Amino acid sequence: MSLISISKYNSLSLTRKAPAPSHPWLGARALHIPRMHEQVLPPLPPPSQLLAAPASLVARLLVREYSSQAAAAARNVGLPGQPGIDARHDVRVALRRLRVTLRAYRTPLEECKPAKLARRAGALSRRVGVSRTHDVHLELLAAVHEARTARQRAVLDQLPPFGKDGQSAFDAPAFERRWQRFEMRLAAALETWTDTHHLATQQRAVPFSVAAADALERAIGDLQRSMARVTGPDDIAAMHAARLAIKAIRYLTAPLASDTDDASSLRTRASLRDAQELLGNINDVWSLRQHLRDTPLGVGDTGGLASRVLKAALAASDRDLTARITRAFASLEAWRAAPAMAATSAALRTLGESWRRGAGLPTEIERKWLLSALPPHVRDLSPMRIEQGYLPGDVLVERIRRVRAGRTTRWFRTVKLGRGLSRIEVEEETSAALGKALFALTVGRRVSKRRYAVSDGALVWEVDEFTDRELFLVEVELPDETTVATIPEWLAPWIVREVTDESSFTNWKLAR
Repeated sequence: MSLISISKYNSLSLTRKAPAPSHPWLGARALHIPRMHEQVLPPLPPPSQLLAAPASLVARLLVREYSSQAAAAARNVGLPGQPGIDARHDVRVALRRLRVTLRAYRTPLEECKPAKLARRAGALSRRVGVSRTHDVHLELLAAVHEARTARQRAVLDQLPPFGKDGQSAFDAPAFERRWQRFEMRLAAALETWTDTHHLATQQRAVPFSVAAADALERAIGDLQRSMARVTGPDDIAAMHAARLAIKAIRYLTAPLASDTDDASSLRTRASLRDAQELLGNINDVWSLRQHLRDTPLGVGDTGGLASRVLKAALAASDRDLTARITRAFASLEAWRAAPAMAATSAALRTLGESWRRGAGLPTEIERKWLLSALPPHVRDLSPMRIEQGYLPGDVLVERIRRVRAGRTTRWFRTVKLGRGLSRIEVEEETSAALGKALFALTVGRRVSKRRYAVSDGALVWEVDEFTDRELFLVEVELPDETTVATIPEWLAPWIVREVTDESSFTNWKLAR
């Protein structure tokens, strides 16, 4: 099976010479993402590749995927009849998936201002929801209407909710204008993201499996808390929160589901779907019942027989709707009973832990040499300017790094554990505010250098020219411990000796 290239998902713009990709579908150092309407996206990579890839990359792919789905549906929301109903459903679901993704992965998406985008996606979804509520109420009203006597139906037909002229409050042109503005903001947020990580560094970044497991755990907690707050069939606010939590769980697990999932996973997904439908039915019927209970206040007292027939019709309709709510809530009670709820939560947590275990801990395999001077071969390259400091620690070392490349400045937090050739190393990007705050705590434990990256075959050699002392080092990251690192000809004359196992040449020891 051929590996999927990220170039299928992004137009590539190389800001400088980049090494050959070391991740099967992470294509280039700088990724500029075109607007959603400019191309049809291929299917997402399989779950195994998504779980192993960096969280920042997969989160952006998911945002792109759901945005593309919303864009395709948004073009048809104004169509009459069933095509328009289907388009409004599709755009609403895509926007909700987008909102969940932006909120669940707000840390890896931090540069995109995910909180603001999530609020806008939610507002758009609610605008389409007006139409959905109208369509659902019409279906329920038809059933209620059919169950009444002929005289009652004749009176009910005088009311706007039951009349044939009832219209949806959905304004398609206004929605399309708002969607276009949102699409531009979203495209700009994604397009301005450039991946300036070294490709090997991306392999050490927090994998999506860890971010996905954390997001799933938060959603499980939200579901348990909201369900615990439900006190009866009229506790709509708590049930609405539970429904949102179930949707979040389903949206978070959907990209990572496959046809080979075991029976337990399939049962859990079906159980969540059933619970979501129950909660949705309760919400729909309850809101219609409230609307009908308010109806007499709006139409006034018609007096005489018509008034008595109308009251009888509304009372009978109220009883029908209440019976629907009662039946649905009884099924929900069985679902949220302690054994069933505990089993669902346990199955979901097992799934999350399987993602987390499959990731393992990112490992850095690196060799390092001392140089006598800066090799002439690198002097024409544009270096990255690096300043890094170390927080207090002996066994577990946390590094705060500021990287300047051209006009771009980025901050990274890195945790390292171990010594020598192979070490555990986990890195994630952080905000400038947090980076500066943590960097201020590293006074007296810092290094400053210029880094030149040179691609040579399958390896990338990084030459460090320290700017706070006269020191030159070169290091190379290897895919495994058995890989032979043959020193390139342009570098060999400047090698003094290998210092991989000399702790005095680690940046941690050099910091001052």
